Amino acid sequence: MSSIFDRIYSYRARENKDSKENFLIEIFAFCLQTDELFFKSFSNLCNVKISKKKYSISTQAVYGLGRPDIEIFASEDKLRILIECKIEHFERENQLI
Repeated sequence: MSSIFDRIYSYRARENKDSKENFLIEIFAFCLQTDELFFKSFSNLCNVKISKKKYSISTQAVYGLGRPDIEIFASEDKLRILIECKIEHFERENQLI
């Protein structure tokens, strides 16, 4: 697994590029992946039970109709959670269908 610094490096602040949203998405996904208590607290907050750490978390997963920021997939529980993060932007029409 890469470090958090590897994951956020390409989204660092640069002139003429605003990547705050992707920067924070990667940090949030990394915390979900690496901190079991954080993940458990998040899933409890969402009122979702996921069994036995058999889940995967990815960012920018590609779907035919969109690309959610974070995907949590638990095949054993037949559960897929898609997270769309917004910072200083609004959801676009038909962003995720």
